[in-house]
Amino acid sequence: MGFDLQYGTTPLSARQNMPLGSFLLILFIIFALIALIGLIVKKYLDYRKTPEYQQKEAERITNYRDVEKFCKDNNISDNEKKILFAACQAVNLQNINYISKNYTDIKNRFREAYFYLTDNNFPDEDISTFFALLYTLEKIIARDKYIDTTKKIQPGASCLCILTSSSIIAFKLLENTKDALIFEIPQAFYESHDKPKTMEKLQFSFNHHAGLTYFFVTRLIRYDLSDAKCIKLISSHTDKLIVQVQRNSRRHFIQDKCFISSAKKNPLYKDKGDKKSRKNGIKEKPFISSQKIFASKLSNISAGGCCIHTNLPIKEGQYISLIFPTLKINERIIGIIKKTRKLSDGKFALHIQFVYITTKARNRIYACVYEYDKPVEPKDVIEKAEDSGKNIPTLQEEPTDASGTNVDSSSEI
Repeated sequence: MGFDLQYGTTPLSARQNMPLGSFLLILFIIFALIALIGLIVKKYLDYRKTPEYQQKEAERITNYRDVEKFCKDNNISDNEKKILFAACQAVNLQNINYISKNYTDIKNRFREAYFYLTDNNFPDEDISTFFALLYTLEKIIARDKYIDTTKKIQPGASCLCILTSSSIIAFKLLENTKDALIFEIPQAFYESHDKPKTMEKLQFSFNHHAGLTYFFVTRLIRYDLSDAKCIKLISSHTDKLIVQVQRNSRRHFIQDKCFISSAKKNPLYKDKGDKKSRKNGIKEKPFISSQKIFASKLSNISAGGCCIHTNLPIKEGQYISLIFPTLKINERIIGIIKKTRKLSDGKFALHIQFVYITTKARNRIYACVYEYDKPVEPKDVIEKAEDSGKNIPTLQEEPTDASGTNVDSSSEI
């Protein structure tokens, strides 16, 4: 006995009328394939969450796709993306999307990348972009590393104590106990008139290793003289930490020699596109600096400006020519004095914004700020300034300009 499996009166109609069973079978196969693909994708996604996968991804070398993802997630410019990829390739940096969470690793590996870029004669503009990128990375890392109490400050941190006289003294945090902060303080500070009294409030500022700067106020509990090796200051804890507004570039506190002189705008300089005034075939510079230099002390510096301490009470709004020989900068930088403060020792703090600085000089400052290079002793400039006492004025002296004419020490150099 046979079976007729045709679903129609003719072979053509049979082929055109698909049986319901076959249709359901095809649907089953499709759904089975979708389920299988979904299962495979789920297992893969689950695998990507495992510690083994995370470790493998973190240890592999950064590729361009990793850099693209990182830059897209953090709104990094195309110029910085190009330098980031070059830096990653130069030092075989591990996956940037993982290592970027560790500030210490970034700082150390980017130090290697910096020397690679300089040794291979990358343009000054690229080096400048490199440092701008490094500061951007610091801010990215810092976003998820806020601290909310002084109990989380790591021993060894340098905290800047801001006195009522506006002087700033660096204290080293020796211990951080559950009850107090224990600092090592300079002996000269302990013996000075600025020394705060017991139970007096202390204002502090410190840079967290993640790149953020914090401000907080504590209360001085007591001084500890029991250790013959150092003098200790013990202060209370606080949970009120304020994140200071971040600057456009990192600032570096330093006690170093520098030299200043008066500066003024060059009346012969006219910046009109590519047509700039020339004298004897030499392009004019926008500022003229006096050859009369005065020794000062550099207190802090960034790529955008600096603070110096000097005997000269120079008014705000004046242009000033700066020489930083220990930073290996073989040129004058022009700045404008934004603020003048009188210090407790009778000297003056000049807060200066750079208005004329070459990219090469700015990169030298960046290298100093990130401690990628050690300063040198400015023997030639120091000797030049110290050969004549007139070049190192005190408050009792009236400085002179390049022509030897007396200048009012209360107003300008």
